[in-house]
Amino acid sequence: MSIPESPQNPGPFPAQHGYVDVQAKTHKYKDEPTALPGQPSKAQQFISSKTDRQHQKKYGKKALNFLMKTLCK
Repeated sequence: MSIPESPQNPGPFPAQHGYVDVQAKTHKYKDEPTALPGQPSKAQQFISSKTDRQHQKKYGKKALNFLMKTLCK
């Protein structure tokens, strides 16, 4: 079943003013997959650099020292 170019029964609604002469262009896309970029995005690089093992140790020590100071006062 194919969609007709001009409907035989447009229903109770007339064509809207200004949209009668609009010509829509359709695009033909390739049936090939789009290649993904080889490098991670800048946001992903930033987040992974802040969550690596070295930063975990650094901020873990700061958090532990803060807790020890506040709890042992």
